[in-house]
Amino acid sequence: MNQANPTVQPCRASTLYGSFLLLAVLMLSALQPAHAQVPALLPMKDAVAPTQAMSLDGVWRINTINKRIRIEQGRAYAVDGWVHLFTFQIQPGMVVIQNIAPVSAGHYTGDDLPLMGKWEAKMQNDRSLAVEVAGSLGPASYQLIPVQIDNDPWYHKEMVVAGLNPAPLAQQPPPPPMFLQPGGPAPSPGLVPTPEPSPPPPPFDAPPGPIAGIQPVPSPAPPPTVQPDPFPGVNPPPGVQPQPRPTPKPAPVRNPPIPANRCGGKGEKPCGKKGKVDAIRVGAAKELGCKGKNLYFTPHDGGQCWSCPEGFKRTTTPIHKPDSCKARGFKIGKKDRTNAKYVRPAFGCPKDQYQKGKSCYSCPAHSKKIQILGIFNPSNSCKMKPWCNGQLKPGPMPPKSLMDLGPAFTRRCDTKMDPKKTILPMAKHHMGLAGGINSAAALFAIEVARDKRLRKAIKSKDKAAIRASIKRMASFNKLKSMAQGKGYRSITIGVGGGVKAGLGLDQEMGVALDWDAGILFYSTSVVSKGFALSAGGGISLGVWTVDKDDLGGYAHGVSTSVPAGVVDVGAGAWFSYYPIEFLGLAYTAGAGVGAEIGVYNEALTQLYN
Repeated sequence: MNQANPTVQPCRASTLYGSFLLLAVLMLSALQPAHAQVPALLPMKDAVAPTQAMSLDGVWRINTINKRIRIEQGRAYAVDGWVHLFTFQIQPGMVVIQNIAPVSAGHYTGDDLPLMGKWEAKMQNDRSLAVEVAGSLGPASYQLIPVQIDNDPWYHKEMVVAGLNPAPLAQQPPPPPMFLQPGGPAPSPGLVPTPEPSPPPPPFDAPPGPIAGIQPVPSPAPPPTVQPDPFPGVNPPPGVQPQPRPTPKPAPVRNPPIPANRCGGKGEKPCGKKGKVDAIRVGAAKELGCKGKNLYFTPHDGGQCWSCPEGFKRTTTPIHKPDSCKARGFKIGKKDRTNAKYVRPAFGCPKDQYQKGKSCYSCPAHSKKIQILGIFNPSNSCKMKPWCNGQLKPGPMPPKSLMDLGPAFTRRCDTKMDPKKTILPMAKHHMGLAGGINSAAALFAIEVARDKRLRKAIKSKDKAAIRASIKRMASFNKLKSMAQGKGYRSITIGVGGGVKAGLGLDQEMGVALDWDAGILFYSTSVVSKGFALSAGGGISLGVWTVDKDDLGGYAHGVSTSVPAGVVDVGAGAWFSYYPIEFLGLAYTAGAGVGAEIGVYNEALTQLYN
């Protein structure tokens, strides 16, 4: 699915706004008195859709004009009013910065509307934001001084991740502004009371659910999950209580049923079926004739032009039949005979049509001509492909080699996409969010690789021995504590020897467990493009956002680097096909195992007791 870039439209809108504003400045400077002022052509905050909560959310003061703005979910709007360019009144509630988004820890970009340029802000040790704007009227710089940050521990934590050295937070958070205290004064115009802090769901993340193509197994309601920490691996400062994480909504059903008689729309099945169809007659062919030297007409097959070889001429035998040409010149007795050669039809059709006799044909919409040795036959002559409405395209689906082994999969229409390119940034994103899980999983994978008794118990399907071996591993308990707190529900352990790196269909066998050591066994068939799930006698480890009972089905993913600090460990992230949702992380441990960034893989997992 190559999805449209969501940042294109806002940037385009800000560019159009900048051009219109600059034109308005020039017009008003010529038409208005020297001190006339008009409201700025800026959208109000309710007209700009919010994105997601960020650590920057709160009230800030612009040091150069001593005016306050509020950053809130991807946009900033004025709290105090001021006059811009001696003419435009920026009123409370008007949006002055939009499309605010993180680039990295402590680094954000957006679009500054009054200055008409790219806005870039970086956190400083004194907790301020250093801002640079490449404005249409020249570069500008200023500082944003914090007045009231919604989630101060979160902001402090991001500063630490960014490599800054902020002063420690106080034991108690600062008191709320006066207007939020009982009996305090009313808030300033345009200032909205600070909402309850809550870290946002990270981009690309989706609540867990059953894997694409598999109907969910009826089971008790899953335990509530928590959102991943935006900056994992960094403990809060002393005295700061960790912020509560919200419980996500119930998980959606992947690859949900499609309403009857619906096709071609977003999320619906493509219209038409793959197969052969008849060509459609569109009209009579244009008569071309057989004009030219040594070119002869025959009514055969609707009208054709034939010619005799050099040194031969036609006889009374129909030109398309054998021995229809004889040698030229005088000769006593029987002259040499030979066959004529077909040149072209005596009737013609446009390039996008196909000629048969005196008629022109074309293939129906969403099909193309089947060429068989240059001969065209209207019957079953066109190859039909399923199609979608408008700019939609049939979405990704598992390869035939996997679908021959697994359940049926319903393909869906969606925006055009390249699944390999789409899920690569998603994989890097989720690997980055994993933080300490990467190290904990790597250590557990290595400990499993060294435990011969556990590997033997997995191969012999001895559930009691598997439980006993895993529960005594300190690395398992550490991984459980860290992953369970981030919403991961199950793990898989695959033993080495069955999977090889490289192209082709490979197999892996192993065990799937929940955190209480409930056990199922699985086999996974992998169409690998170079990333080995296990190699050199090692093992593979998966940490998943779905219950062990929902691990069966199709998935695709990419390998990426793993910042675990442990040698001989590779990693990858896996996603469902439709909708593309994050399923979990896979790690490998063993001799010679590495991670190659951007390698695309597809898999089918089957469960059994």
